[in-house]
Amino acid sequence: MDSLNEIWACVLSNIATSGEFSEPTYNLWFRDLELVKLTNTFATVDTKTQLKKDIISSRYLETLEKYLSDVIGFKVPITLEVFDQNTYGKVQIIEESERPAFILDEDSTEKHEGIRGNVGEDGLTYMEYNPLYTFDNFIVGNTNKFAHAACRAIAADAEHSYNPLFIYGNSGLGKTHLLYAITNEIILRRKDTNVVYVRGEDFANELINSLSKKVPMQYFRDRYRKADVLLVDDIQFIAGKPSTQEEFFHTFNTLYEDKKQIILASDRPAKDIPALEERLRTRFEWGLAVDIQPPDYELRLAILKSKAESYKLNLSDTVLIFLADNLKGNIRHLEGAIKRLHATSLLTGTQLTFDSVKECLQDMFSDSVPTGITIDEIFESVSKKYNVPVEEIKGRKRNKELSNARHITIYILRTITNMSLSDIGRYFNMHHTSVLSAYSKISEDIKVDPTLEHNINEIIRSITGQ
Repeated sequence: MDSLNEIWACVLSNIATSGEFSEPTYNLWFRDLELVKLTNTFATVDTKTQLKKDIISSRYLETLEKYLSDVIGFKVPITLEVFDQNTYGKVQIIEESERPAFILDEDSTEKHEGIRGNVGEDGLTYMEYNPLYTFDNFIVGNTNKFAHAACRAIAADAEHSYNPLFIYGNSGLGKTHLLYAITNEIILRRKDTNVVYVRGEDFANELINSLSKKVPMQYFRDRYRKADVLLVDDIQFIAGKPSTQEEFFHTFNTLYEDKKQIILASDRPAKDIPALEERLRTRFEWGLAVDIQPPDYELRLAILKSKAESYKLNLSDTVLIFLADNLKGNIRHLEGAIKRLHATSLLTGTQLTFDSVKECLQDMFSDSVPTGITIDEIFESVSKKYNVPVEEIKGRKRNKELSNARHITIYILRTITNMSLSDIGRYFNMHHTSVLSAYSKISEDIKVDPTLEHNINEIIRSITGQ
């Protein structure tokens, strides 16, 4: 794939996952656009028809320019052209022949071709079989290792594992990657397994099609109730839809009673999904619930190293440590930073030094301290709780009482601010590796010491007012 395609694939991916547009809107107006030229001063994007060109020009041009600038690091105006096969060769952003869609029927192992989210001739939405997401390229760290282990166990033995498996966590932390990885592994190990993967929103839309007689209801039910493994991403989208919840309730019961594997992913725990029927909530909690937390420092560093290597970017350890310290978002945020550096390097030939990286990604770094909170408040709160002077918390004495207060202060600074390890270290005259060691120690201690966890949470609430 050439550099134009790589850049444009990033743009389209960011638009698709932004939540700014519904999937039908994205598929209609954005999916088949093609970037055919890009310079330092302008970009040219092809559309398929004059009508699409006119609509995009009037409604979505600023959106395209914004997302393109997010990827390449600078803004250029976009000129829209109607695709002319005699003028340009076909530019493929995704090789569909390499990424087939799939659904396996109980009575057939034939793969049905399609594109993610597209409605097939039978009116059902076929999801993409995406071989790019596997367990091998899922980077494991403290914040996702339990979810990863549970998913691997199911992929290895889908008939005798946790049922249902309920994975929850904020957007961009790897839930969909794990669902694809399970799918890929099961298809590889047991090709006769009937695997069905759907988004909660698509499940609801397919039901509407069936209820409106566009698709026979039995066809819809057979698709899901004859699955050996059913994976539903973004299950929270069925909440608040009575007919959809009713249908999913019976689908769940049928599969569960037949000892078929159910895997659900959500942006929050089942108990926190608003407008979710209690009978579904309790069923979602029958099996194993695992959460995925935002990546900690070590995982961020590992992800950044891996992504830089995949883009063949030569980033020094100093730069990678700086990025891991200052990019506190989700995994997509980290990937977006590497993609922008890659695009900048390709287009401008800029050498990726510490200063150039910092300048390129400046807008992606968060403020160090939340509004209304000061560093002094954090020190004072720990001092008050543990009855030790602030000067001694910052000092060099190492008795158990002072070391504990010092480590807790470091943990809170890392938890509720975006300060880097080096910045925190300056308050204690400590090297950033010692700061990381103190933070890691408290992170492990609170897992086995409920009193310590309670005290720290109490301090944080007193500081943040939450």
